[in-house]
Amino acid sequence: MADKDTVKVGDIVRVKVEKPVTGKFAKELESQGYKKPNRKGQTAVVSALEQTSKAGDVIWTTKKDGKVLIKYQEFKHPDGYTLPNQPPGKPPVLNDGDWEIVSTSSETSEEPERAR
Repeated sequence: MADKDTVKVGDIVRVKVEKPVTGKFAKELESQGYKKPNRKGQTAVVSALEQTSKAGDVIWTTKKDGKVLIKYQEFKHPDGYTLPNQPPGKPPVLNDGDWEIVSTSSETSEEPERAR
């Protein structure tokens, strides 16, 4: 895993632990026979590096706490179920150790070199 201090908004990260799927979607998957559905292997785009309160105070930052706000991308899990893109609403948090950087926003936004 790259140093957590190097992660930036727009980077793509992959969940590397068995982070459980929760809520209605988890119950739906369990009713279909999937035991303990999880997000291991799912990729996400980093949407923010700090959390602020309604008053505008910074509650935590990536460098201090190792957390990132993310938006999940659609994922076909090896166990056979598909996890959808992140729905609108409050973005989830991945904690330090839960993720690894797959690609950085600087890698994906660079223009290709011109052939000479």
